[in-house]
Amino acid sequence: MEAGFFARQAEQLLADGDPAGAQLTAAKAVLLDPKDSYAQAQLGQALLRLHRPQEAIEAFQAALIGAPDMPALHLLLGNAYRASGDNARAVPAYARTVALAPDMAGAWRNLGLAQLGSNRAAEASVTLRHACALEPDSAANWNSLGAALHATGAVDAALCAFTEAGRRGAVGTSEGNRARWNESLLRLLTGDMARGWMLHEFRRDGPAGARAAPFGLRFLTQRPVFGMRVLVTVEQGLGDILMILRFLPLLAAEGVRIIMQRPAPMRRLLADFPGVEAFLDEGMPVPPVDGILPCMSLPGLFVRDAGHVPGRVPYLHPDPVLAARWESRLSEARRLRVGFVWAGNPDNARDLERSLSLDQLLPLMSIPGISPVVVQVGGGRQQLARYSLPPGTIDLGAKIADIADTAAILSRLDVLVSCCTMPAHLAGAIGIATNILITAVPDWRWGLGRADTAWYPSVRLFRQERPGDWSVPLAELARDLSMRIGAGVRR
Repeated sequence: MEAGFFARQAEQLLADGDPAGAQLTAAKAVLLDPKDSYAQAQLGQALLRLHRPQEAIEAFQAALIGAPDMPALHLLLGNAYRASGDNARAVPAYARTVALAPDMAGAWRNLGLAQLGSNRAAEASVTLRHACALEPDSAANWNSLGAALHATGAVDAALCAFTEAGRRGAVGTSEGNRARWNESLLRLLTGDMARGWMLHEFRRDGPAGARAAPFGLRFLTQRPVFGMRVLVTVEQGLGDILMILRFLPLLAAEGVRIIMQRPAPMRRLLADFPGVEAFLDEGMPVPPVDGILPCMSLPGLFVRDAGHVPGRVPYLHPDPVLAARWESRLSEARRLRVGFVWAGNPDNARDLERSLSLDQLLPLMSIPGISPVVVQVGGGRQQLARYSLPPGTIDLGAKIADIADTAAILSRLDVLVSCCTMPAHLAGAIGIATNILITAVPDWRWGLGRADTAWYPSVRLFRQERPGDWSVPLAELARDLSMRIGAGVRR
């Protein structure tokens, strides 16, 4: 049999949803004729569907040898590069696609997304405007344009793009819900709490989102009332969970009985948190409840004004026994005790933007009069092997078992210096002086232009002036720490 026979069979298997069968069949075709571009293309598509992008790249490159001017092959090669995480190499593949087929709107969108993934947001916004012009009814195009504009700091223009995506994408569809959630984040960033919180319910884990409620229960779509028993479920990051804890006593004061899902790292920290009737740990049976209230729906019940977040602060109080135990490890830190966290969870979509590298903080750690304390945990600790810490630095990160340990350590510090990640929220909730380094295009909760935040009175924000440039906030922070030392400010 000829290679074309097996290649056609592979194409049909792909259409039938059998990529494994298509891969085996296309491999037979390629074995018979390695120069058959059609066969290599079917093999590449099968491998891509099987989440084997590196092998798919090789197949598409082989296909292009015999058909160098076929737009679809350049598009598929770009898709394979993106699937492998290599946006930089995807860009020229998509650029060649649109050069050969300038009316292919999907290729323009993919090119814009690859540019955005390569930190070329300004270029991406131009590219994605072209995609929107070619296919104006595509909510996906407008969502992508909004993301690129947001990354450049063009907040008003991004808001317009997300609003347009919402007009094009129906409620309940993936792109329609994504548009409304994207719009919500910018509404909240700019202080429009009323519409922001309403649209925030369209997030993936929100009551208006496309996902079913967990545990086979139902989402509450109205404010819970006196006597109701609700399960507060966790979502998003640990910092988000810490941020909303202040609202639980307020909800309990309205007569609502609260069961709260509790992540394992928070088990000791939340052993007796006020307002919670019981905690639901992993593996425990779900008690009878009237419905589910996702934790990030709580701010929408209480926050009406961007300048005021209700709830008593501090609302987290470290275990004094743990605090005393960690104090013994800090006995040599007799100067201003400054904790340092430079990196967040690498799985966060914006981690490359929000995290710093350890070498950027070393000048701060070397300021005379400081006793540096490393509180960094997780993947960011790998950087410790590449740099030498200043003399007298106390590294506690490797000894931290959970968030209760982190809270106890923070309570013994004078100041925390952190990127926008969980320990910053924890320090704010405990009420210790906290300096957060944030990006030029910040997370929604930090708002725009302010050095303070209504979420945590003890927090000061040090903002980038330009995306990716930490020089200005680091210089401002160095001056702030030096002033504290000069003034003798201690806890």
